[in-house]
Amino acid sequence: MNVEYEDCFEWMAAHKMYDSAALLYKAKGDLRQALELWLKLLNGSLQCGDHDEFEGIDAIIDALLR
Repeated sequence: MNVEYEDCFEWMAAHKMYDSAALLYKAKGDLRQALELWLKLLNGSLQCGDHDEFEGIDAIIDALLR
């Protein structure tokens, strides 16, 4: 499967799906980018379109433990 990740990330950002974008970064092995998005969600500089989307600190802890 050939995926254009940058197109996916642009679409997710346009729809404020930042947690989903972080999960995709994590899945493709870019934990640094995932953590950067999650930290921005935690400090309030980014907000998800769906407030129930982000699991908070639990997502970060889970990513670090794996």
